Amino acid sequence: MSVSSLRRTGECAVHTRPGTVSSQSTAYVPLMSQQRSTETATSVTLAFSPSDDEDITDGIEADAFRGYLRKAHDGPVALGDEWDEFVNCGCGSTKDVTLQVVSITGGEAVSDDTDIEYEPATS
Repeated sequence: MSVSSLRRTGECAVHTRPGTVSSQSTAYVPLMSQQRSTETATSVTLAFSPSDDEDITDGIEADAFRGYLRKAHDGPVALGDEWDEFVNCGCGSTKDVTLQVVSITGGEAVSDDTDIEYEPATS
């Protein structure tokens, strides 16, 4: 007998490999109804360091960089989270920047709709 279906058992969905009959699962996937819903943040403020470099300031202000952050950090965020990133400074050069979540407004998760704001980090 071939089993290639997704069966629901108790707390998770169980996927068995095609061509096998087994009571043991090969992967566990949380059911959608059991995943915690998270409200989307309207804005997230990030402190950036080093804050005295014009190349970094220009790089983080770019729409493309904000879009990247929304995609790369899509999902739950918390105050104090630190993200080590780098910004494009032109001609293939980059500079490292550390971003720390200092404020979250309106929810707990970053999404495509979240505004990204910045402030210089204080030492």
